[in-house]
Amino acid sequence: NFATVNALDPSAGTLAQGNLRLSASSSPRGTFGFSQGKWYWEIKLITQINDQQAVGICNETFTTSTEIGTDANSWSYIIQSNANNGQTNHNGSLTQFATLSANDIINVAVDMDNQAIYFGKNGTYQNSGNPASGSSKTGAIYTNLPTSGLIFPCFRSTTKSGTDGVIEVNFGNPPFSISSGNADGEGFGNFEYAVPSNYFALCTKNLSEYGG
Repeated sequence: NFATVNALDPSAGTLAQGNLRLSASSSPRGTFGFSQGKWYWEIKLITQINDQQAVGICNETFTTSTEIGTDANSWSYIIQSNANNGQTNHNGSLTQFATLSANDIINVAVDMDNQAIYFGKNGTYQNSGNPASGSSKTGAIYTNLPTSGLIFPCFRSTTKSGTDGVIEVNFGNPPFSISSGNADGEGFGNFEYAVPSNYFALCTKNLSEYGG
């Protein structure tokens, strides 16, 4: 079983396609959390608006109604169309990277063994990041992830001027069409881009082997 978006979160909003498509003021987490191991997933930006669209991770104490990245409990890559497009955000501190447009795919690689996170756009990691670099954390966007407690995938997509921001999440069982097809090292998942070495899809089998 692969992770999905958590329909039970208080601010889950409107979900579809097996709880992998978010729209209409959604800000939920993924259903699986982890405290160790290395994890990979993808998000496709379907409909971009100019208000509070972001993807990333959060810890156990994050309030899901909060905008991701604006507090100490979450780390985000902003995908909305306004001036913050392409910025990473943690605790309100912004750094500009590649901007995003509709149909772009965001790569998320979380290395809990070294407390680092990497964000990519269409297979190119920002900051010349190398998720497989291990303890050197080459080009990691953030290297201050918690060493205890659970980390969850986290998302935010709202409504602006009558238009829903829409994103689709691929934890290994994609809701959108895949043109190339890439599995993790255990043979699990179906991703558009290559899974970094020693990273795994968020599924029950991998969590029992590598998670905590």
